Amino acid sequence: MTGLPPLSREELKNNLDLSASDLINGLQSLQQRYLTQREQNRFQLSSIFKEYIKSDRFTQI
Repeated sequence: MTGLPPLSREELKNNLDLSASDLINGLQSLQQRYLTQREQNRFQLSSIFKEYIKSDRFTQI
């Protein structure tokens, strides 16, 4: 999980079944919650969120 590269908005749009406006709104929402990080127009999960996803607690849901 930690080796995932940051993705551009275009790469995310190509991989997700979302409209452009839904994608933008979703990315903004995730950034406001500090669940994604943005660097040079590329997005990736925050390290804290990555750790949460890897935890047993998340996988038991």
